[in-house]
Amino acid sequence: MKRILLSLLILVAASTLKAQDTTKVKGKYEYAFVYLYAMYDSLEIYFEDGTKMNFARIAPQPLVNKPTKGFDIYIKAFHFLEDKGYELITSDANMVQNSSPFYIFRRRKE
Repeated sequence: MKRILLSLLILVAASTLKAQDTTKVKGKYEYAFVYLYAMYDSLEIYFEDGTKMNFARIAPQPLVNKPTKGFDIYIKAFHFLEDKGYELITSDANMVQNSSPFYIFRRRKE
């Protein structure tokens, strides 16, 4: 009798686990990634759905020499995302390798 109950319990547990779909995880937020594309010296926004937006050309010279020259364009990009409901969640720059700063925004999915 115990073997039958144990077998039924294992069968139910296995079928329950098998029925769960773990291939598509549904998140609560949509993300946007703001970064400086140093090769073309432009500010780009990459959205979670795969679309990329070249927000603006920063300056004719690289921003490495003049870091405050493109500040107003960063502000415009941040305001653009805030108007769309995004909020800043993190930013980072790897100073060891002199990489450009990046910013990650998110908004709650509708």
